[in-house]
Amino acid sequence: MRQSWCSYIAVLLFSLLLSGCLKQENVFYIKSSPKEISIGKDGGVETVQVEGNTGWKVIIPEPWCVANLHESNLSFKPVSLVLSVKKNTKQKERQQKITLQSKAFPAVHTVITVVQEAGDGSEDPEEPDPTGDLVVTFPSSDIWCKEGTFDLSVWSLTNWSFVESDQTWCRLVTEQREGGPGSYVLSFFAEASKLSQPRTALLTFKTAADSIVQVPITQRAVGLSIPEDLVAFRDDTNAGLDLSPWMDVDSIVHLRADIDMSAVENWIPIGVMNKDSVHGIKGVFDGNGYRISHLTITHSDLPSVGLFGHIQDAEVRNVVLDETCLISVAADGNQDVSVGGICGTLEGGVLSGCSFEGTVKVNGTGTKTYAGGIAGTLLVYDFVDGIILRSISSSVKHCSNAGRVIGMQVAGGIVGRLYGKLNKGNVVSYSENRAEGRVVAENLAGGISGLLMFHSKIEDCTNNGVVEATVGHAGGICAELSNSSSVSRCKNTSQASVQGNLYVGGICGSSMTESSITECTNSAAVRGVKSVGGISGVQMDRSTINSCTNTGDITFFTEKEEYNESVAGIVGISFNSTISSCENEGPVTGVSTAGGIVGYFSSSIYASCNVDNCSNTALVQGGHQTGGIVGMLLGLRSSLIQLTNRGGVISHQKDASVGGIAGVVQGSTVEVMECENKQEAFVHALKGNAGGIAGNAPERGVQFSYCENHADVRAGKWAAGIVAITKDKINRCTNTGNISVATDEEESGLDEYLLLAAGIVAKSANTVENCTNEGNITGFNAAGIVTHYVALGSLYGVKKCNNEGSVFGNNTAGGIVAYADAGVLLEQVENNASVTGAHRVGGIAGVVKNAELKYCTNTGPVQGTAQELKETYFAIGGICAANNGGNLTRCINAGPVTRLSQSGQYKFVGGVVGTTQGNIYNRGVLKDCSNTAAVTGVQDYTKSCYTGGFCGFFASGPKPEECYNTGTVNGEEPTEENEYGGHA
Repeated sequence: MRQSWCSYIAVLLFSLLLSGCLKQENVFYIKSSPKEISIGKDGGVETVQVEGNTGWKVIIPEPWCVANLHESNLSFKPVSLVLSVKKNTKQKERQQKITLQSKAFPAVHTVITVVQEAGDGSEDPEEPDPTGDLVVTFPSSDIWCKEGTFDLSVWSLTNWSFVESDQTWCRLVTEQREGGPGSYVLSFFAEASKLSQPRTALLTFKTAADSIVQVPITQRAVGLSIPEDLVAFRDDTNAGLDLSPWMDVDSIVHLRADIDMSAVENWIPIGVMNKDSVHGIKGVFDGNGYRISHLTITHSDLPSVGLFGHIQDAEVRNVVLDETCLISVAADGNQDVSVGGICGTLEGGVLSGCSFEGTVKVNGTGTKTYAGGIAGTLLVYDFVDGIILRSISSSVKHCSNAGRVIGMQVAGGIVGRLYGKLNKGNVVSYSENRAEGRVVAENLAGGISGLLMFHSKIEDCTNNGVVEATVGHAGGICAELSNSSSVSRCKNTSQASVQGNLYVGGICGSSMTESSITECTNSAAVRGVKSVGGISGVQMDRSTINSCTNTGDITFFTEKEEYNESVAGIVGISFNSTISSCENEGPVTGVSTAGGIVGYFSSSIYASCNVDNCSNTALVQGGHQTGGIVGMLLGLRSSLIQLTNRGGVISHQKDASVGGIAGVVQGSTVEVMECENKQEAFVHALKGNAGGIAGNAPERGVQFSYCENHADVRAGKWAAGIVAITKDKINRCTNTGNISVATDEEESGLDEYLLLAAGIVAKSANTVENCTNEGNITGFNAAGIVTHYVALGSLYGVKKCNNEGSVFGNNTAGGIVAYADAGVLLEQVENNASVTGAHRVGGIAGVVKNAELKYCTNTGPVQGTAQELKETYFAIGGICAANNGGNLTRCINAGPVTRLSQSGQYKFVGGVVGTTQGNIYNRGVLKDCSNTAAVTGVQDYTKSCYTGGFCGFFASGPKPEECYNTGTVNGEEPTEENEYGGHA
């Protein structure tokens, strides 16, 4: 059969179109330089430089020109194609057109024209090469795994025939199987392969001279081996076609090699949502750890964007997108846009073992954007099975991100958003945002996920990367946790960093609506402006944080107090929620409310909320409300139980309230129980109030019981071993720490009643019972138990309390109470330590006004100072220094009472009471009271200085009953004359 060159070229192009089953992409090109070469009659070699963004093959129609390459895969550099031309033995110029054709898209090609000048015909022609008379060309080096019909080009100078195929899966289907000189197009059929390795068939032809020509047909392994396969698979998926030809016998689509996608300028994702249905992958897509490079998306109108767009009820595993991949989308309006490196939206599917190392970026003005290194959004898949509505959760596990995720509203290193249902959520587990990973968003930025909603979970995940929110929430694991969602056993490591504006946490920015954070650890530095916590920035609405630990530095980055609400080692702010079994080991620095565990803790009548079994070992520095555990508690039905502080707690702000456990505790039905401030801790409020347990409990409804302070407490105003001020009960509490405030009234600039130091409470208006102080107390006004006691009623009092620590007050000092006002009761109290003062000094009380003292005992030495506060007044007594209308019953002093100074006037020294006076209500009763110890002082009537074994100066009141002295007075044996120093 003879055919012209024109008809041959037409047939060849037609055959290429038939064999080109893939969709053409208009972005592909092939260029050659030069496009035409001229060769002399003797033949020769010429080199052509070829550039392109697709792999190509060489089609040479006539055998007098051969090339060094049959094909070339995609190359970023020009490829040298060397053409060798034989000697022209004919007396006629000859030429042919060599085609370089895309292996994926036949319409993409370039043509090189080879022209050779005529020969002189003087030499005998060369003996022809028998096989050179027959050329069989297959335009591709291999074929895909799917079944299909493909074309061969046959060019012959002699008679030829097809002999056989050595494989049954590949067979010639063209009726014509032999022919004469000319050009032909033959077709063969290849069955689909389900093999995991390539396979090859040999098609055998022979010439009239019995010369054999064999054409190898190689079929790629089932799955995707080259970029063209991935494009074709994508097109089949998005068209809703049967994908089984791409699958092995286990319904798995395999990636078989690394794939470079640089030839595709703007990738269209695999899997799309069409109205109410999804055209997506089925079964399993396994990347087998092969790397996809240069995948680029620069714009898309789809709601789900990534390598995969929308995956529904399918699994993708072991897919890797390397650092050259870029997915950048501009979103506008109010439409949901989900962008992920691997998948845009995962609905009831699984992503496992996948890695992303490139860049995901979402910008524009869209208000509902979700960006993730692995997936943009996880959804629950609802479907009807017969008549039953069923649901399948989405799961991402064992995945990692080492790339950049830059979002607007919501961004996560692994997943942007997990959106569950009222009864079923989605899960991310065993996944990691690596040290190279960086997550940045305006509003919600999380190292693993930006947003979890409705029963969704993050479990056993790790963040090692940078997380930053420029406006809103930021969390090392997730930015926002809500609607019964949870984070468990996750770590934000020391390699990571978290920074944001409002609600910033090492694990979560915020946790809301019955959500939980359990067994998580933060070791990273966390910085924010408002509500900053080592575990969570804020939690609210019956949420819980349990068994979590922070070791990272928690700090603010603004010095404006109004912009720094709360900073803490575990959670910045907690509303109607619970914190239990948590530890903070990282320093906390704030300018307003700061706590080792929680900054601001609040509850309402509708929720019983606790902070229990927590500990802090780090330094906490804050502002007005600063505590080793809680900065401020304000609420109803709350409790602080079994809390321990070992770290320093300090504030330099004026009028600050600082506590080893809590800065301020306020509310009703609040219990502070079994809390301990350890010896290695310290509590300093250099311009305010400080307590070993609490700095301030200003309202009724807050009770302290079984609490212990063993640390030093210092304050510029009020300081106490348990609480600086309270209006409710203190029971069975102990202080062994040293307590001190300023001792110079003028230096402090405060009124005398505002400089208070006490072993238990500086100022109280309720019962203090069964308490013990063993610490040394120093201040302008100082007492072993209560400095200033003003009871709310006659039922309240200081009962069954002991002081074992020395007390020094430069103004007023009492072994139990410095000031006992307004009808208070001191009953069964005992002081066994030294009490020293410069103005009013009592073994039990310094000043008593209309109070009741019953069964009080002092055994410690009571003494003045060498230089007294005032030259015109001083009072000292074994029980009470100055009594004004107080009733003393069965009070015993067994400690020596000593005035050291010899100067001044109106100085009163007594074994039981320094000076006493009654009032118009017939108060001032002294009954069954005694002194058994030595009393030393000046007796000088001319200067109104009086010293008595029982009473220094009796100004007025009922006659004492059954009261006596058995101790010496100024070294003299007791007598009736020296029992009283003087009378009015």
